[in-house]
Amino acid sequence: MTAERRSLFTERCQPRIETRDDDKPPKIEGYGAVYYDPNDPGTEYQLWRDTFERIQQGAFDRAISEDDVRSLFNHDANIVLGRNRSDPATLTLRSDKVGLYYSVTPPDTQLARDQVVTPIRRGDVSGSSFMFVPKRVVWIEEERDDREIEIRQIEEVELWEVGPVVFPAFDSTTSGVRIAGKDLAEIRAEHERWKRSGLDGEEFAASESEAVRVAARLAEVRSRQLRV
Repeated sequence: MTAERRSLFTERCQPRIETRDDDKPPKIEGYGAVYYDPNDPGTEYQLWRDTFERIQQGAFDRAISEDDVRSLFNHDANIVLGRNRSDPATLTLRSDKVGLYYSVTPPDTQLARDQVVTPIRRGDVSGSSFMFVPKRVVWIEEERDDREIEIRQIEEVELWEVGPVVFPAFDSTTSGVRIAGKDLAEIRAEHERWKRSGLDGEEFAASESEAVRVAARLAEVRSRQLRV
């Protein structure tokens, strides 16, 4: 599975600067992702007509404790703001009832001050985003407005990075959530495989995960053979 990006442009996901009284650099804080809330339509992301995505509560729990995560500005590897595995950690992550919260201490450099901290403080940067690989996905069907819709539930992810962003790739049609990274054709193909498989969502997710593990194992074996 390839990496996917989700960018959010809602008030609670807008990055903000925590001003500090001491001489330490300011912190950038915000929500990189929000969990699905049935009372908040903005937490459900429309992938295409009649197909939606929800990030389930707890999807980041394993990643927060185990994954090596960076914070980048605009997904740019040349503008690294922090890392949760640095010593001391310059990126802090937590999962709460809202979603994935991040707090990052950017480097005290001219680039970070001019291109990241100052624009966020002025309100010119209004979005947060994260990059991930879905590790457990469950498809379900629901009835809505007298038609059948499909829901892609993200239940566990491998988290690569999270941080502030300026522009999205394109708008989601209903919620204002921006989607980029993984080609929608890939997600659509995943959806079609589920429809043809005859499996329910959990069974399909398990079979897909097993296929990914087998493929990774075969690639490892082939790589070792080539090195011999």
